[in-house]
Amino acid sequence: MKKKHTLLVVALAFALALAPGFAQAGFVIIFDDPDTPEIDFRIEDEGEGDTKDGVTGLLGVAIDYNGLEVIASASSNPDDKGSPNLLMSINALRYAGNQLKISLTDTDFAVSTQIQVTATVAVNFIGGAQSLEFDFWGDPGNMEFGEVSNIVSIGPLVPPPASLNQSQIGDAGPVGSLTLSTLMESGSGTEFEINTAFSLGLKAGVPEPPASVVNCPPSIIGVTVAGVENVSDGCTIFDAIIENGDIKVTQVANFYIQETEVRDGDIEVDAVASNTQITRNRVLNGDIKVTGSQNVGVYLNIVNGQLDVKGNDGATVDGNIVNGNIEVDENSGLDITRVLQNIATGNGSITVEDNEVVEVTDNRASRDLKCKDNQEVIASGNNAQRKLECESGSQD
Repeated sequence: MKKKHTLLVVALAFALALAPGFAQAGFVIIFDDPDTPEIDFRIEDEGEGDTKDGVTGLLGVAIDYNGLEVIASASSNPDDKGSPNLLMSINALRYAGNQLKISLTDTDFAVSTQIQVTATVAVNFIGGAQSLEFDFWGDPGNMEFGEVSNIVSIGPLVPPPASLNQSQIGDAGPVGSLTLSTLMESGSGTEFEINTAFSLGLKAGVPEPPASVVNCPPSIIGVTVAGVENVSDGCTIFDAIIENGDIKVTQVANFYIQETEVRDGDIEVDAVASNTQITRNRVLNGDIKVTGSQNVGVYLNIVNGQLDVKGNDGATVDGNIVNGNIEVDENSGLDITRVLQNIATGNGSITVEDNEVVEVTDNRASRDLKCKDNQEVIASGNNAQRKLECESGSQD
């Protein structure tokens, strides 16, 4: 009987900070056994096999690899002038073989300074000889998967159980393309499993010192602040860093926050009367909570915590990667509540409960995905590692 070796990555967060870039091209993910000459799978942004086709800069993968399912998500945004970023999340992977290398690349970054890479890794090894290694590469020649300049390497992590919490400054020099690669190795003829991998992008260079807590308005654009309070009508937060504090919004007409990094705090939104848009933000150690608001859109956020969308009138939760639980509860309105293409990693679950009409499509959970007590559910393409209980039909 073949002995089974299992590798469980409990939580993994990487931060790769980049300087401003230009037009996006060459955003690709590959799955490869380095011992063979062929590339096993190559999936391009908006190409064949991309489950997030139609959304530039967001890649989704759900493939059969050696008879076992691989689910991954990746994002790239070289055009973000404040915090260009490259990230990869592996939601579920079981692999029987000696080596597997998963690499993500994109071109057209412009980096002429140092890059900050922050890593928080917790690994539980079960079994025999195994290792896990991560590399960040740059290539001034702007080639896909150009491994010319090694910015930072992390690992190899090996048994016994390992944990890592560190921040490194890597010398990138002028870089055109950037590549993030993950190399997994196990003993010959054994198996290993990864349940969670999670990565985040950070701002280029050495972090700015925390500033003071500010009011909004005036709008917060392209600056670093310690926290945001006294939010009133006319507040927009864009391309900012919230260093060490929460963003709390209540009883305003409209609220917009985009492409902002919250490093140690929550985004809490309540009772917004007209429109709430929370798009492409990174919450490194905190939650996003939206309650009692109108026309809510929560799109393409990276959250190392929990995402709660509850009691709103019109809500769309689309393309978020959450290293924890996602809960979409008690939402109503003339429009359908939509829960689309989200990923709950880190042993997280997705719960969709007590809504009116809700569409639940192409979501992934590393634990459970449950729909219960909704008036009507339209469900398809969902996946959960432990328990999937979400079917189309009435649940009242």
